[in-house]
Amino acid sequence: MANSGGGALGTITADMIEKIEVITNPSAKYSAEGTSGIINIVFKKDEREGINSSITLNTGLPHNHSVGLSLN
Repeated sequence: MANSGGGALGTITADMIEKIEVITNPSAKYSAEGTSGIINIVFKKDEREGINSSITLNTGLPHNHSVGLSLN
């Protein structure tokens, strides 16, 4: 998620988060530029069995149509 951009945070709901850690003095493996820290979002280990699917229909003019299917 780190490289997904700001839109990725909009898909996270509160019930998915276990805890949020603020690291004010990160180790040397992180970039030393600036004076900011690191926010680490720890997600719950919630494994559910089941099936998820989505269908996407797109249309445009002239003759620009497509159908997408995703099944997990």
